[in-house]
Amino acid sequence: MKLIAIETSSQACSVALKVHDDVLSDHRLVNREHAALLLPMISQLLSQASVSASELDGVVYGQGPGSFTGVRIAAAAAQGLAVAADCGVQGVSSLHLAAQTCAHIRKSQGLPTELIQVAMDARMQEIYTGFYAVDSRHQNVICSPLGDEVVVRPEQIDYPQSFSTYSAGSTPTVTLCGTGIRDYESILVEGLSQSTGLPVEQQPDILPVAKDLFSLVDSSSYKQWGAAESAQPVYLRNKVALTEAERLSP
Repeated sequence: MKLIAIETSSQACSVALKVHDDVLSDHRLVNREHAALLLPMISQLLSQASVSASELDGVVYGQGPGSFTGVRIAAAAAQGLAVAADCGVQGVSSLHLAAQTCAHIRKSQGLPTELIQVAMDARMQEIYTGFYAVDSRHQNVICSPLGDEVVVRPEQIDYPQSFSTYSAGSTPTVTLCGTGIRDYESILVEGLSQSTGLPVEQQPDILPVAKDLFSLVDSSSYKQWGAAESAQPVYLRNKVALTEAERLSP
């Protein structure tokens, strides 16, 4: 089984290749260079593993939300690779992926967490956010969504009613992660702390990593994944730009 993963919704341009149980990855922090770098990064990984694009069995991609250009790049690349290999595609929320990356990092550092809120900067004084329960009792840590992901002003977040039922331990641990912390730290920390009644750990530098996409899909079902044209970006925000009148209004 040969699967490739693509994630370009953030400042990171991230790709990974899974050949049976072996995973190769390339994760780079870049500034608006995703379109130029992505295909050479994919080609380099395929070459390193002595795999041709036509041999791929499936393509997994971060479908957004995030950078509008970035999520379109990932969807387009997923479509192209799926057509070339005549294989299926599987999209995964980039927020869900960021939570999975956060959980993996914290587990590797010996830091527990049982609930994660991802808060990514969405500009226009809004954030993309979602809540996830973490199950780290097994070898592979898995994050599960708690409700819908939304784009919202930080002060208008609708927090889940109860977090305690999602905790495997007697003292739940809560982690806030993502680029939204940089501009809205006090609002986000206060809101999450008040809603849980617990201290909040912060991981502001978390960005989604492509290799963690493999943890969020059922690799064995790749033959049932969607057709190439099903690879589409998810923006959450229907309107991607302000009108001139809206920009000038107070």
